Amino acid sequence: MQPLDKFKGAKLKRFDLGKESSGFEFDCGTLAAFNPTEVTGEQDALIGSKVLAVTFARDESLKIELSNNLTIKISLEPDCWEGPEAFCATFKDGTIVVE
Repeated sequence: MQPLDKFKGAKLKRFDLGKESSGFEFDCGTLAAFNPTEVTGEQDALIGSKVLAVTFARDESLKIELSNNLTIKISLEPDCWEGPEAFCATFKDGTIVVE
C-alpha cells in the first residue's frame, strides 16, 4: 500500500479552493495543494463524498476520484510548479507525504 492510499474510503469534510492554494479536509487527514488544482463535477456534492481511488503519476498529476462522479486533480507537470511543493498530505496517524 502506498501512503496516499490512506485516502481511500475517507470522506471529505471541508474544502477551500483558492487561486494560489487549495485545502481539503478528510476524516483521515488533510491535503494542501499548491499547484493548479481542478475539481470536476458539482462542487456542492463534494462534502460527504467518499474517496474511491487515488492515482499518483510523477510529472503528471495526483488524481483523487470521489463518489458522486467527482474528481480532484492536482497538476504535477513541470511547468505548473509555483513553489517547492505541489502538495502536502498529512494523515492523522502522523504520516506526511510531500511532492
